Amino acid sequence: MCISGACVDDGDGSAGGDTSPPSTDAGNNDGNTIGNTCDPVGTTCTTTTSCCQTGVGISAAGAVCISNDNLCHAACTTDAECTSGCCAPVEGQTLGVCAVASDCAPTCVQPGGACSLSTDCCQSGVTIPYGATCLTDDYTCHDICYASSECTGGCCIELQGLTYGACGTPTGHACL
Repeated sequence: MCISGACVDDGDGSAGGDTSPPSTDAGNNDGNTIGNTCDPVGTTCTTTTSCCQTGVGISAAGAVCISNDNLCHAACTTDAECTSGCCAPVEGQTLGVCAVASDCAPTCVQPGGACSLSTDCCQSGVTIPYGATCLTDDYTCHDICYASSECTGGCCIELQGLTYGACGTPTGHACL
C-alpha cells in the first residue's frame, strides 16, 4: 500500500498487504512484551512486522513501515490521532499513517489563492460544486458559477466565450 507514491512494506517482498497490525507484539519496554525488540514510531524499519504495535503515539491500529522513508508510522483514521495533525491516506487502504503536516497539504489552490493556470485550481470542495478557474486579470482562483446567486459576493462574472462564469466582484465586469 502506498502514501504519496510510497508503500507499506508488509515483509513479503511486495509493496502491498494491509495496515492491520500483526497479531503478536514485539516489545521494547513501551507496552509490548519485554525481552523482544521492535522499531518504535519514527525509527528505521524494514517491514511492518518489525514496528511496535503499542506504545507512545500508537493507537489500537498499531504501526506500519512506509517504504518511502523506511520509518515506522502510527496507523490512524483521523488527523486528530496524530501529533502533526496529519493522517495521510495510504493507497488502497482504509487506514492512513501519521505523517508530516505537508503530506496532508492540499495539492491544489483553493478559491482566493494565487494561480498561474486554471489547472492549478481545486476542482472539488464544499464551496466549489463546479470547480474553480484561474482568471488572468488577477491570477486568482475563482469558483465557477452559472448565476450570480451562487456567489457569496453576488456576482458571477461573465467569461467571454464560455457557458459558465467565475465568482468575483462586479467592478468592470458584467455579472450573469
